[in-house]
Amino acid sequence: MLDIRVCTSLVFCRHPIFAGLLWWLFGGSPEIAIPAAIFFELIWLDSFYVGTYVPPLALLPYLVFLPLTAIFNLTTPQQSVLLLVLCLPLASLGARVENRLRKYQGGDYHKLQEAVAGSGDIAAVLGRSVRNALLRQSLVFGCLYLVSAMVIFGIVWLFGVRLQLWPTGAPLPEGLWGMPAGPVQWGMLWTVAAVGGLLALRIRWAQGTFVAGVVALAALWML
Repeated sequence: MLDIRVCTSLVFCRHPIFAGLLWWLFGGSPEIAIPAAIFFELIWLDSFYVGTYVPPLALLPYLVFLPLTAIFNLTTPQQSVLLLVLCLPLASLGARVENRLRKYQGGDYHKLQEAVAGSGDIAAVLGRSVRNALLRQSLVFGCLYLVSAMVIFGIVWLFGVRLQLWPTGAPLPEGLWGMPAGPVQWGMLWTVAAVGGLLALRIRWAQGTFVAGVVALAALWML
């Protein structure tokens, strides 16, 4: 499949940290943008493009999450953690859409093969395939983003503004997972997000270090 990021040589643009830095560069607040970008980078750290595998698209939920924090004035992790959770499934949805696009765009590849086998105008066929792929992906992912943003916006508005059920300031329950009661912090969210990447390590000393750290933290919480 002809991928829009590969065609434009902008593979790094799919990373939330890149979008967060742009947000900051053009006047946005880094208080939510950068920590949230780190969270979305960590949670799928062990998933990346290999062969035909399409990993969860971390950029999609981040781009939905970030403007909504500004619209609803969510400035702390305590206020934005539920919105963060609501946006997470969008990454898998984006991967499913990209998989469908890959299968659909297989026809362009077959046309290119026919041009090569038949000594046709390879440059023209390739150029047309690239243009079609760019246009198709731009339209599909643009629509996907708009629909996703409107759905999440509607949920937040309904429960947070209309029904006043958005628990933005509630502390953690006493004793939740052995942790003391208190507000949600970015460090806690980063730790949770990094678990998958750490467990995916195939280096024994790294796994041992992780287990030792978990045991040490559990011992400290029990004191």
